[in-house]
Amino acid sequence: MVEREGFSNLIKVIEPRYALPNRKYFSGSWLNDTYTKISTAVKNDLKDVEHISITTDIWTCTFTNDAYLSLTAHYLDEDFQSHSKCLTVENFNDRHNAPNIKDTMQTALDEFDIKKESVHLAVRDNASNMVAGLREADIPNVGCLAHTLELVVKEAILDSQESLDTLAAFRKLVGHYKHSVVASAALKKVQETHGIEVPLKLVQDVPTCWGSSYTMLERALNLKKYILLSNVEIEYECEISSQMWKHAELLHKALGVFFDAVMQIEGDLTKSPISIAIPTINSLKDALSHEEGDEKLMRMKSLLAEALSKRLGNMETKSVYTVATFLDPRYKDQYFFDELTSLKTINIVTG
Repeated sequence: MVEREGFSNLIKVIEPRYALPNRKYFSGSWLNDTYTKISTAVKNDLKDVEHISITTDIWTCTFTNDAYLSLTAHYLDEDFQSHSKCLTVENFNDRHNAPNIKDTMQTALDEFDIKKESVHLAVRDNASNMVAGLREADIPNVGCLAHTLELVVKEAILDSQESLDTLAAFRKLVGHYKHSVVASAALKKVQETHGIEVPLKLVQDVPTCWGSSYTMLERALNLKKYILLSNVEIEYECEISSQMWKHAELLHKALGVFFDAVMQIEGDLTKSPISIAIPTINSLKDALSHEEGDEKLMRMKSLLAEALSKRLGNMETKSVYTVATFLDPRYKDQYFFDELTSLKTINIVTG
């Protein structure tokens, strides 16, 4: 970057007197000195912390195809203020097996003088290699709730052929309106003709993120009348059948509570501790148990409930969840389904 002519010219315009260092300076002494300074500060912050929780993940950069393992420490200070410190984002192009995951995590913990006994809990994704790696490292761990809910939705509903066909048809429709100036203008004009002061555009989804698919369907359903009118005006042969529109409506209804739950979890991760798990899951179970008039919708909700139970089981049997929920003044014991859960949790807390 610093040796590119365009960047160099930009700096000269901004501050002609500034002598821009070369690439070796930034990649060598400056980077090493900065890392040493920051890592020392993080060590000082963590040295008196008795209990630490960690979050970890393995991801692949789409630009370079390099894999990385990240590790972040979370803790409360003496004033009960939460803090998060990124310990490492390690290049992880070795085999993603349990021993390598364990060794990489242990190296990061050792570098910041974090004893394994101080690690209260690790939150991970649901990949079997990550589960095995943390088991070998002998670190208590649970799966990421948002990731688990994503798997529940895909397994129960979105992986069905009817859902795949419906989503593909809507993606094609949105793609047409996104790439065609004529179609986009027609949709805008139709809305304005019907008194819509601020016309809306269709939203394309990311196939690997079901939440974006939900948003795509929601916008399309809201604009359905205007889409149909616009299709006639531009003579576009839409592949979305009336049955697909109906299926999209059912998907939207069935997944609404899941979308709201994930938005609450992911909205502000610093305010979404593990204590939110039982209230979220038990609220979902309650919502899925309500009777609906449409038989197909009830089938969807039944599949979601089954997948939820399969993935998470009864969370009230796991003290790591019940104690956190009970000690959270927002929830206490009001979201426990089983009356005995409160008594058991009180016994654990009062010990």
